[in-house]
Formats: sequence, C-alpha cells, structure tokens
Amino acid sequence: MFWIIATGCVLLAVLMPIYWKRHPEIKTTPKGLRIFKAVAWGLAAVMIVCALLFEQK
Repeated sequence: MFWIIATGCVLLAVLMPIYWKRHPEIKTTPKGLRIFKAVAWGLAAVMIVCALLFEQK
C-alpha cells in the first residue's frame, strides 16, 4: 500500500511539471512549482519510510 502511494507521488513530482510546461494556459509560478515538487517528494519519502517500517515481509 505504501509503495503504491510513494510511486504515485514520484510520478506526480516528475510528470506534472512537464505537463505544466507543455500547457502554458495553466498558470504556475516558479515558487508554486518548487512547493509542489517539495511536497510531492516529501510525501514520497514519508511513504517509503513507512513502507520500510510497517509493511510485512
């Protein structure tokens, strides 16, 4: 479960900025993009730690 959420967060952090750059009608600021990336990568890191700690082997 945690691995699925972590994978989704990594995909969001990688693919959404690419999507936003290809669609200029979506207004994003550089600061907003940095915040989005930080939140997505942070949540992915938390989910990976949780997976390592709580997933059953």
